[in-house]
Amino acid sequence: MMGVVQDTGRCIKMEVEIISKEILKPSSSTPQHLRTYKLSVLDQLAPPLYIPIILFYSPPCENFCKNSDHLKESFSRTLTHFYPFAGRVKDDFSIDCNDDGAAFIEARVSGDMSMVIEQADINEHQQLLPCSPYAKISKLSTDQVTLAVQVNYFNCGGMAISICIWHAVADGSALATFVKSWAAITRDPNNVLDEVAIANWPEIESSALNYNSLAGKLDESIRKMNDEYIRKFHAGGGYFNFIKRAREEVMKGSNMVVFSFSSWCKFPFYEADFGWGKPIRLSPALQLNRVAIFLDTADGEGIEAWISLSKEDMVMFEQHPGIFTYASFSPSI
Repeated sequence: MMGVVQDTGRCIKMEVEIISKEILKPSSSTPQHLRTYKLSVLDQLAPPLYIPIILFYSPPCENFCKNSDHLKESFSRTLTHFYPFAGRVKDDFSIDCNDDGAAFIEARVSGDMSMVIEQADINEHQQLLPCSPYAKISKLSTDQVTLAVQVNYFNCGGMAISICIWHAVADGSALATFVKSWAAITRDPNNVLDEVAIANWPEIESSALNYNSLAGKLDESIRKMNDEYIRKFHAGGGYFNFIKRAREEVMKGSNMVVFSFSSWCKFPFYEADFGWGKPIRLSPALQLNRVAIFLDTADGEGIEAWISLSKEDMVMFEQHPGIFTYASFSPSI
């Protein structure tokens, strides 16, 4: 069964008070030969935004001061293994892994965490983020982090840990791996990763395909992806102009509407147990029109669909007779 989470924007009474801001560096220096992290072609073409995620933990969480110091220490240790996350954007093609650090923010939040979770108001959820997902990184700046974390302590004893990672540096899968690793190090300080985690991806099983015509087209496409091709995509917003032209071509002579889907299912966010239990709810905290993000439910038995639409389109979507065959809606907001 799929649950559809609607963002309709009713205001929740919630105040967020920042109590500390720090830049935390890796606990060990990155070796010189790993100083430059080259971005893949797909990473270079990633949309210029931060990927956000919020993990909600039920009360009561442990003592604030104990949690704070322990989380900071384990965060620094985790950055050692994910060293590009503590670097700075050097240019369109690489990250300078200079150990300048990642942002670590702590905040107190008034209001009922259960209501914040239940009402699923993306605008309210974004108050819990360490930065705007839509903030731009300037390659001329040395103080703009690629990773930012905010630990939100609710008055009720609950906690929300929010993370923003620059999309060119990591995708949702890599972010989930980071969060799971950070939680494991927090929970067990002796949990040591043997190798640099970000470079130690498991081998993917594969099998041969005998589609000769498809192989020929793939080979031709790959040969076109040379340095000059990539430069053209970057120059003067070339990538986005390309997407715009492609969209216009698809929609030419029709009333077609383009809708984007992103699946975060099976990403191990719900395995992030820092020592006080697993998350009870996730929020992607990203609002882009005509976009749907799929997440696992906390019990692993279903899927949540976070859907952003205009108010007019949302009304029509809710009234579609086929929707209730496959999904149940969150309470209307």
